[in-house]
Amino acid sequence: MSDFLKSSFLRPSLLALSAVLSLSLSGCGIGPVTASNSTDTITGPIAGIIHGGPNPVVGAEVILYATTSTGYGVGTQLQEATQVGASAHQDTSSTGNFNFAGGITCPAGAYAYVVAYGGNSGAGNNPNSVLMAALGACSTLFSGTTYTGNVIWVDELTTVAAGYALSNFIGITGTAIGGYTVGIGADSTNAAATGCVNNAYYGLVTCPTTTAAGLAHAFANAATLVSTTNGQANATTTTSAVIPNRLINTLGNVLQACVNSTGGGTSASTGLPTTATSAGGTTYDGTNCGALSAFTSYTRNGTPTGTLVAAGNTLGFVQNLAKRPGGSSSTFNSACASGSTGTTTAATCILNLGTPAVYYTPVMSAAPPDWSISIQWPKGSFSNATNSTTCVTSSVPATNGLLYPYMLATDINDNLAIVNGDGSANVCMNIITIGFDGTLIGANAFDGTSTQLNSIAMDDFGHAIVPVHGAGGTSNPNNGVRIYAAGSGDSSPTLITTYEYLSTAATAAEDLPYFVAVDSNDTIWIGNEGGVNGFGWLTLNGTPNSHLTPVYTAGAITTPNTGKSESASIDINNNFFTATSSSSNTSRPYTIKATSSTALVSSPPASATEAAATDEASGVTSVTSNGFMVLPDTTQPTCRELRFRMWCTRCPTPARRTSLAPPPPPTLAVPPTWTTRSSPAPSTATTSSGGATCRAPLTPRQVLSIPPGSTALTP
Repeated sequence: MSDFLKSSFLRPSLLALSAVLSLSLSGCGIGPVTASNSTDTITGPIAGIIHGGPNPVVGAEVILYATTSTGYGVGTQLQEATQVGASAHQDTSSTGNFNFAGGITCPAGAYAYVVAYGGNSGAGNNPNSVLMAALGACSTLFSGTTYTGNVIWVDELTTVAAGYALSNFIGITGTAIGGYTVGIGADSTNAAATGCVNNAYYGLVTCPTTTAAGLAHAFANAATLVSTTNGQANATTTTSAVIPNRLINTLGNVLQACVNSTGGGTSASTGLPTTATSAGGTTYDGTNCGALSAFTSYTRNGTPTGTLVAAGNTLGFVQNLAKRPGGSSSTFNSACASGSTGTTTAATCILNLGTPAVYYTPVMSAAPPDWSISIQWPKGSFSNATNSTTCVTSSVPATNGLLYPYMLATDINDNLAIVNGDGSANVCMNIITIGFDGTLIGANAFDGTSTQLNSIAMDDFGHAIVPVHGAGGTSNPNNGVRIYAAGSGDSSPTLITTYEYLSTAATAAEDLPYFVAVDSNDTIWIGNEGGVNGFGWLTLNGTPNSHLTPVYTAGAITTPNTGKSESASIDINNNFFTATSSSSNTSRPYTIKATSSTALVSSPPASATEAAATDEASGVTSVTSNGFMVLPDTTQPTCRELRFRMWCTRCPTPARRTSLAPPPPPTLAVPPTWTTRSSPAPSTATTSSGGATCRAPLTPRQVLSIPPGSTALTP
């Protein structure tokens, strides 16, 4: 195991559960942020400088923008920098300097950003250069009308930081001929200064509507990664987390290869990207900008014939890479030549672009598997007097604080609750809560009872919900669903109540609980591995329920006998999904509609071969907005074989997708298409080290492509 806790910046999302917490950036927030206020800000003069690596960018058009809350990718122009060149929109001097005159209004609650279009860094004018810097809340940038910050640096590194942190909020329109426009914004439900829920816990008056703070936190992320004061990548955060500055610097050098050129990768007649892909490979025009466009391009369905998404400017390249960190699915020859085929990945080709002219240091010596940017908290982070308490068992943690994170959950304000183990005994765990910016909220003492904490969820009342189970199976009195007070106002997660092991059939879902999910009504759904029932629920009973005294009514599915429930997921309509496994090696999906307590079950496996191929769902499912449940299946654990299966959950009977032949599709507003793409050549080995008979990986693998706009499934 490594010594960090990991999570991906695409939401703070699912943890790579090791001894490190890592939050990966791609449009959400974990950095420090000062909330904007409700008063418009009159801006004063602002000065800055634009660089492409060591070179000043001369004659660039520089615009100051503010975000909006009217939609994603929608910003508003505040002011263009003062013209200093002979022609209109030449706003940077021979040293790359620019100035905004000020005297304009930045709207209340908005965040400011600067974008530089085009310019000449020595090779000639480059229409494909788009650099930006995310500044922060307008209300925090000025004292009165006086700008309180330093000179603003805009370069490749500030562009990487903004492009990753704000990727889900950025919209780029225009072409290399007509010029580009960068809009940044969110809808009104994700543009608050602080996330809150309109209920008795968060406040009915102070929080009149339920809103998240994704945009605010994304701006905080950008500031955490790179300083706009000096244009350099930070090494650590204010909470001592590690920033991958080598990776950021390497990407800066890659962008420099395009910025410090005359551009390319777009048509001279239309200004649109010229990158193309087919079964024969991905082609580009031979320029550095064209190569970067190709290496960061992707198709929507992952196949060579799918709809291509390719950018025509440097900020677009970064945005694509933030969304698809592996880059293009095409592989190239060792020279990464246009249209070539070979074994060199796009991730390596991206690295190679930045090696001829290294300006930003230190850098990576080899290409990463992908270009994800993650902030990592080392082992021992978040230690305090409470969570330094040792276990009551013979297993004593060597260090305190964050040791081995297992699972995490987030609340409306991106605060995290982390299930944390001691690493030497799976019966010694605690819960750590941290703010969206990585600041410790609290942590309870290690729990040395014979229980295991494998899952966690958070509701809208500041509760962390944890299913616990331990040795002795369903007879262990510690088994149950624990409710902790773990909101931002709780100094440490505090156990409120436990819905413990009960032997009656109506509540047997608490027998051996493993997985939980919480819907928007704050109903707790439970996946269970023991007793006669595979899953059940806890419904809030009566109103009002206070933060410290929630009351629930339990329920469970009693028929049919569902076996072990290996997951728990909720879709946007509050329907519950789980996948089960049993001693007969069959994995089945179940759905409980939000208005029903009747489980919908799939047909049994069609044959013994299919049964062997669906040994056991591995504990995590995902439900798409179109009503498909995707779950991993394992076969012969000693073979280390993992396959993903897709089920139509809104069809009359959930339909198993196992055949490589296209099955009859469900009825969609726009019908889906089944396509295939090549995977690595199958292994010829048929026997594992444990002696089990293992099958070679399937090739090709099957991908379901659902066209944009397909949001309605009908039986």
